[in-house]
Amino acid sequence: MTFHRPFFLATSSNTAAEHQHKPGQSLSPIRYLAPAWIVAILAVFLSGCAILPGNDPLVVRAEQAARIGYATVDAFLRFEFENRKTYPGLKHKADILREHAPKALEKLREATKAYKARKAQDTESALALSLAAVETITRTAQEATP
Repeated sequence: MTFHRPFFLATSSNTAAEHQHKPGQSLSPIRYLAPAWIVAILAVFLSGCAILPGNDPLVVRAEQAARIGYATVDAFLRFEFENRKTYPGLKHKADILREHAPKALEKLREATKAYKARKAQDTESALALSLAAVETITRTAQEATP
């Protein structure tokens, strides 16, 4: 399986070259909104999924939130980058997400690892706070998408 570098972690040196508009290429926002809607729908369905016996509900929820948050923010930032001229007002929210999303996702991964290693009140609280931060960032990306 091949993974692409997430858009919000792309360096400025390769971003412009990779994402330049080519003559004849469509700038249709539908192309970028589809992944955001798919992620949003998956978020609704996955949040209500049954958790298999033996799995910790908090860990399952944190791992789901990390995947959904990553995909949602990445889709929004790709959309914003490709449509800056059409939607200039999105740049401010995109810049905020570029700054905070990587930190929040990394904190959630670290808190999940710490909670799995030692299930205690302090690690559970840290995981719950990190989870709330990622859910807020995900919601911000969803609400900002036109």
